[in-house]
Amino acid sequence: MACASSKLAPSAANLPVMQQRVPGITIERVQGGFALYKVKCAACHRLYAPSKYTLAEWNDILKKMFRKAKVTDASQQASIKDYVYALSK
Repeated sequence: MACASSKLAPSAANLPVMQQRVPGITIERVQGGFALYKVKCAACHRLYAPSKYTLAEWNDILKKMFRKAKVTDASQQASIKDYVYALSK
């Protein structure tokens, strides 16, 4: 999984594009969201590229997945959302 997940890692070179989707986001914030995404989501299934879905699609997906994965901490939810939203389609 390390190889696959490294392809999904956020890059500082893409920060301007990510900031268009999530204004004010920092590379550290995106990296933190990515780290949580790997730990919380890969425990049950393969990781999906954030660019596979639109922001609206991710919103629906995350509502269901947070419940299933028991991600109840609001700050963890926000961090994962910021990661996938910033790199969404």
